[in-house]
Amino acid sequence: MMVDLKKVLYVLFGVITGSMGALSLVLPQLSGLGASTRAGVFVALAVVLSLVLYVMVKLIMGRIINELNEQMLAKKRSEDAARRVKYPVAAEARVIEKPPAPEVIEAMVAEKVAETTTAKVAQVLAIFQKKGRLIDFLQEDISAFDDNQVGHAVRSIHKECREAIAEYLSLKPVRTESEGDEITVESGFDPSSIRITGQVSGQPPFKGILRHSGWTLTGAR
Repeated sequence: MMVDLKKVLYVLFGVITGSMGALSLVLPQLSGLGASTRAGVFVALAVVLSLVLYVMVKLIMGRIINELNEQMLAKKRSEDAARRVKYPVAAEARVIEKPPAPEVIEAMVAEKVAETTTAKVAQVLAIFQKKGRLIDFLQEDISAFDDNQVGHAVRSIHKECREAIAEYLSLKPVRTESEGDEITVESGFDPSSIRITGQVSGQPPFKGILRHSGWTLTGAR
C-alpha cells in the first residue's frame, strides 16, 4: 500500500502546530527568567522539535522506499512469469497453426527412405567387393577371355561372395515350392517380390510355372 501523502502532511502540520501552541504556552512562563535561561530553553525546544521532525521524515521516507522496492520486485517477477509462459506457448502455437503440408511430409519420408536404402545397398556392395572383388569382376570386359578363363575366375568370386553372404546376411526363398512346380499367385501379392511373365490378363489369382524361387533378406549382421 502506498503512503498517503495527504496524511503525512496533516501529521507534519499537526506536529508543527502543536509545537508552536506549546511554545506559546511556555513563552509567558519564561518572561521572569533571565536572558541566558530563556535562550537555553529555546535551543532545547528547537532541538526537540528538529529531532521529532527528523525521525518522522526518516520513517516516512523509509516506508516509501521499501514500498517502491517491493513494487519494482513484484513487477519484475510478473514480467518474468509472463515471459516464461508467453514464448513456449507461442512456439507451440506456430507448430499447431502451420503443420507441414502432406506433400512435404511425403517428400521428407521418401528422401529418408532413399538415403537409408542407398546406404544399405552401398554396404552390401562394399562387403562383396571386399570379400570377392565382385565389382571389379563386373566392371571388367571379359569378351577377350575364353570360357575356361572366365569359369576359373568366377569360381573364386563365387566362393568368396558366398562366404560373405553367410557371414553378414540371412536369406530365405520367396517361394518354398521347387522350381518347375505349378503354383498359384493369389491376389494382393507383392510385385517387388514376385514377377509375373508371359501372357498375363485379368486379375489374380494367376496360375503358372515357378521359374525361380527368388530370395528375400531376413536379417543382416
